[in-house]
Amino acid sequence: MPPVPAVAHRVLLIQIVKLGDVLLSSALLDDLHAAWPAASLDVLTGPAALPLLEHHPLVAHTHVYRESRVPALFAAIRRARYDVVVDVQSSAASAPLVWGSRAPVRVGWGIRAPWAWAYSHTLPRGGRTPEFVIRERRRLLETIGVPVGRTRPRLFLTEAELAVAAHDWRALGLPAGRPLVGISLSSSVPMKEWPVERWAEVAEALALGGAQPVVLLAAGDETKAAAFAARTNAAVFVPPRDLRGFAAMLPALSVYVSPDTGPAHFAMALGIPTVTLYTPGNARLWNPGDPDTTAIEAPATPPCPECAIQPLARRERLVHHCIPRIPVAAVVEAVQAQLDRRVTTARPALVP
Repeated sequence: MPPVPAVAHRVLLIQIVKLGDVLLSSALLDDLHAAWPAASLDVLTGPAALPLLEHHPLVAHTHVYRESRVPALFAAIRRARYDVVVDVQSSAASAPLVWGSRAPVRVGWGIRAPWAWAYSHTLPRGGRTPEFVIRERRRLLETIGVPVGRTRPRLFLTEAELAVAAHDWRALGLPAGRPLVGISLSSSVPMKEWPVERWAEVAEALALGGAQPVVLLAAGDETKAAAFAARTNAAVFVPPRDLRGFAAMLPALSVYVSPDTGPAHFAMALGIPTVTLYTPGNARLWNPGDPDTTAIEAPATPPCPECAIQPLARRERLVHHCIPRIPVAAVVEAVQAQLDRRVTTARPALVP
């Protein structure tokens, strides 16, 4: 096992997929920068996640993973002559690139796979009490002696992006003085979705309590939006936007409530209080448990037949029995509690 350099000039962090994972893993940049302040910190990620890293002050360069461009990527990473490579992905896609980097220190998960030889330093993936994923991923850094902190990932929006969002909020003609509660109906994983009629009930209850629900639509939400609108007119719909356009709308919200999905991590990264719905056992993995990040977990009993299905990819495509067990009242109460926490906070100036 090669020694870890006291001074590193170039460091590469790898997380190719998914959006939420890329954003969460970006918190490790703070630790790497603290350990090697003069180092150039690069990131290898997929094209969809690139907007999450735009304008990040710690990211010197981004490599983009595309299957059709792997040979060129392999050459670019080798030319960079990295001192340290931290592969949070540790997959069949990333391992050959780690090995090809020729970095003296190559950190990854110690899993039983043909590509385990690519790493000089490994950490077993299992055998520990389940914990929040950022904390778990920081253990990779501890393996090579890098001190770690408790920082969250961050999103960096430009003044121009915020100005466009402010214009779009004003164009909606929302009533003044009511806190905005953002709602997302969808997740890329069907097993995490709560029934649309429950979201409509939440919106009605919040509106009666003096808040203004706004449904932030995603591409493909047309059917869900129609079902929602058929049940209540308490919410205003915000049309779909690209990733950074969506993120720029979030700072105007007082609370963001959603399934366990990437945008929930966007809101956390921007410091927006969140209420997030989870399948059984997943809150401790995907929620930091901070006062402004409320987790509501579906009850594990009675057992959900879909949750027991293997492999995970097949389970994720199914609609689960457990998520609908989360009661509407629990969600409304959690949102109201977050609103109460912000009662002394000035209302964002982005909306009238």
